[in-house]
Amino acid sequence: MTHDYVNSEWRQTLEANGMESFEQIWPVGGDAWFEPPNHARGGWSGVTRQVLIMPNGDQVGIFVKRQENHAYRSWRHFFRLAATLERELRNCRRFCELGIPSMEPIYYAERKVDGKLRAILITRELEGYHSLDSAEYRPIRQVARAERQHLIASLAGIIRQMHAHRFQHTCLYPKHLFVKKNPDGSLDARFIDLEKTRWLPFRRRIATRDLDSLQRHAEGWSRTDCLRLFLAYRQEKKLSPASKRLLRTILGKRKR
Repeated sequence: MTHDYVNSEWRQTLEANGMESFEQIWPVGGDAWFEPPNHARGGWSGVTRQVLIMPNGDQVGIFVKRQENHAYRSWRHFFRLAATLERELRNCRRFCELGIPSMEPIYYAERKVDGKLRAILITRELEGYHSLDSAEYRPIRQVARAERQHLIASLAGIIRQMHAHRFQHTCLYPKHLFVKKNPDGSLDARFIDLEKTRWLPFRRRIATRDLDSLQRHAEGWSRTDCLRLFLAYRQEKKLSPASKRLLRTILGKRKR
């Protein structure tokens, strides 16, 4: 099956860098993995970092995700297995349409090769951003109090925005939240790794899963930091009865 997507703003640049087709892109990077490949679902999925030369001579980093037989089955694809990267592309494009800060998709394609489903997804590197689990923000107590509060408010804002559109990240860990400090002191926070992100009608269930995942893996966060995040997410200065019920649900999930 052929299912190609090329961001029109990047088509010329891909062609100029010899990356205009699936066959040209698949071997790029070889086994120089950015991080160890994930072997699961009966296949594998890995990512390499590459550099594109822009028309003006500038260099831009990109991430090339490749996978083979790393697929899933859902109601949307009940009669066939679909590459998890196809779902990530769909989520990236939907987030862009809705204004939810995330990654910029550049290219996607999939092919059946010797009976194996292969897929490629290229996204632009988030230049100048640091993940929430990087030395820049871990442990969070090293960040000055005022800046820490600003950071927490920024994170709560994009999580609330995502949930307002009924999207559950499902793997909302610190390493999947990236933050950039702008010259004016403002912060730009973004999501990455949308392979397991899905739309659900139940916002309470969405909030419970994602907020529990984030706070469970937020190494070094104090109870006060976690409460500040929750209050900012709920846009409250003190817990309302509804927020108390939601918080009890989240804490109850953590004790299981």
